[in-house]
Amino acid sequence: MEKHGLLAGQRVAFTGRLASMTRSEGVKLSRLHGGQFTISVNRRTTVLIVGQDGWPLQADGRLTNKLRKARALNQAGCKIRIMSEDDWLTHLGAQSSGQAIHRLYTMTQLSALLKIPGNQLRRWMAAGLIEASDSTDGVSRFDYSQAVSARGLCRLFSAGVKPARVVRSIRQLASWLPDLERPLHQIAVLERDGELLVRLDDGLAEPGGQRCFDFGAAADEPHATPLERPVTANEWFERACRHEDAGQNEEALHAYRQALLAGGPSASVSFNLANVLARLGQVDQAIERYYQCVEIEGDFAEAWNNVGVVLSKLNRLEEGKAAFERAIACNPAYADAHYNLADLLDGLGHNEVAATHWRAYLRHDQQSPWAGYARKRLMRAKG
Repeated sequence: MEKHGLLAGQRVAFTGRLASMTRSEGVKLSRLHGGQFTISVNRRTTVLIVGQDGWPLQADGRLTNKLRKARALNQAGCKIRIMSEDDWLTHLGAQSSGQAIHRLYTMTQLSALLKIPGNQLRRWMAAGLIEASDSTDGVSRFDYSQAVSARGLCRLFSAGVKPARVVRSIRQLASWLPDLERPLHQIAVLERDGELLVRLDDGLAEPGGQRCFDFGAAADEPHATPLERPVTANEWFERACRHEDAGQNEEALHAYRQALLAGGPSASVSFNLANVLARLGQVDQAIERYYQCVEIEGDFAEAWNNVGVVLSKLNRLEEGKAAFERAIACNPAYADAHYNLADLLDGLGHNEVAATHWRAYLRHDQQSPWAGYARKRLMRAKG
């Protein structure tokens, strides 16, 4: 159930990997504070959280689709608030949950945590990619987020992404999240006064041939063998979310099922799985998964709402009506459920009852096209 309502009426999406918790835990935290999780960014999204475990960049160095879409929608007049993970936790009064973001680590601890050899971390220090946040008695301590961001940047370069592409992306991100001083310093080092770096067989060089620090793994360092699949439920869940965000529904379906096999029953995983099934037209299976959600968590308002949507499309209107009412009982500030119930009641000719839900919806949304539709229905009821 809702805790303080700090996100009441907000539709929350995530991009990038969270540093302080898993994506599933982030969804639960948003719901705890009255928010509604959405896997994609659209005109009804109101908040986009940018994870701080690395940078929200794609394999080609561009910003994630969600970030670019949120920016485009904002420029088109929609109001989507883009928040860093740290700001989000602060807003919710959950700073203790973000301990992983702010804790300081010794070189040895950071090496073990990130699975990066200590000599590589020392090369990063020498190159100016990372610097100690604190040094006591000769022991250097580092902020987790700066080292993780450096690792992410180096992986992009190792994959052949041009520094200029990464520079443009991070400068874009910094214009939307103005507290990103550290990555701007890092890309200044990597950009080398505007010169692109070229990867050769034996290291990095400037276009003119001058050798540079190689931020990738040294030749004498062991190469990790990539896993064919994630080994934990959280890893499967993260992979499924990425597939779903990219519109790869079949791949997402498989990954969500693997997450359930690896971790057992989960309301959040079942909810996302149900959404994918519905999108693929497997309606009966989707309904069963939504009901599994509410069997696990009886107050899962989003699941009640979505099963109501599916049942209404199947013309099972009384069942749909009951599902929407359950969603509102779980979260009286759930704007989407009020909208859907009002629309269904109007279709059944219950205009006066519908009007109460149109008004409830308009208390949370005054500007979207859906708000305009709600006003028209209210005026029609009065007329």
